[in-house]
Amino acid sequence: MHRVVFADSYRGLTTFSFLALSQTHLSPPWRALQTSLRFASSSSSSSTTPAVNHYKRLGVDTTATVEDLKTAYRCRALQCHPDVVEEKKKAQAEVEFRAVSEAYDVLMDPQRRAEHDKALGVQQPAAQKKTSEKTSSSSSFTRASTTTTTARGTAGTTHKSTRPRRQKTFVRGDADRKFREAFHGMSLDQVIFQERLRQRQAQQEQNNNNNNKTGPSSSAAPSGREEALRRVMADAAARFASKVQRQYGPSMLRHVKVSTSPSFSEQMPSSDYMPFRPFHGFSAPPGVRTPPEPKLGPTSHVKGESYVEFTEPSTRVRRELPKSMPVVRGLDGSVMERSEAERYLEKERNSPYNMGKMYSYHRPY
Repeated sequence: MHRVVFADSYRGLTTFSFLALSQTHLSPPWRALQTSLRFASSSSSSSTTPAVNHYKRLGVDTTATVEDLKTAYRCRALQCHPDVVEEKKKAQAEVEFRAVSEAYDVLMDPQRRAEHDKALGVQQPAAQKKTSEKTSSSSSFTRASTTTTTARGTAGTTHKSTRPRRQKTFVRGDADRKFREAFHGMSLDQVIFQERLRQRQAQQEQNNNNNNKTGPSSSAAPSGREEALRRVMADAAARFASKVQRQYGPSMLRHVKVSTSPSFSEQMPSSDYMPFRPFHGFSAPPGVRTPPEPKLGPTSHVKGESYVEFTEPSTRVRRELPKSMPVVRGLDGSVMERSEAERYLEKERNSPYNMGKMYSYHRPY
């Protein structure tokens, strides 16, 4: 009987037919398999419940508007960015930064936000319902047309899968992309340096007001949302500066400068002497000394002659061999000339037996 049950299960016995078998026909291993199947079915049914609340990740209410979501994300992203926190908290900040960016990505999409609210059991206000209906009408029409086309193309197929699509994993690159979108295409370094520049300008303006003994500036005070974001940016800039100071030393911050676009107007030279000549087509600035222009010296004049005859010496001059050239003597003991010595050495080097000088002290090195 055990063999029959094993054969049926091997052929693809369903869960219901397997559970319908009598307990008398099941040995203890099959009973354990039945229990594991029950636990698997219960876990699959409970996996559809939502486990993440993106509103809590951003710290906003369920009725938050788009501007509220953007402001909350900016503050949370600057607080938990991995490049701002300390090194020992960088791994935790990495996970939190990706979670916050994923929550911002979901809630900024009206359709995905509606699905998330439905999974959480959140009732949207009337205004948000109208907006979501307008947004989802076009997507529903697209889905309907796609379903019709698919039904026409696959004749005889009536089964339609209702399983949700597997979503792509939200990685660090997606989080950085959402960060740049929220800050108008700026990276973290640009946001930090822009905040530093704003602080310096505010400090200079305050010093000018104190020197002129005037009242506060007439610029409009920022709203509560902008002021909260400004405080978070200032705190992130301070933490970033302290991190740079710990990594590169206190003298590094003196070389970090924030400058606007360079000025193309004419500026005074830094010195009255330029140690090089200006480029071709350019002239030196007025009042600046340069090295004198080089002048050609006396040149030699060679008169051309149609025919030049060299007189040969009456006696043959013997050329002296260089010191690096080995002295080669003939059989009679006389020193060979250079050409003759080179031929002799070449013959000696190419000969297989080396003319008896393979292991001799007379071999020239």
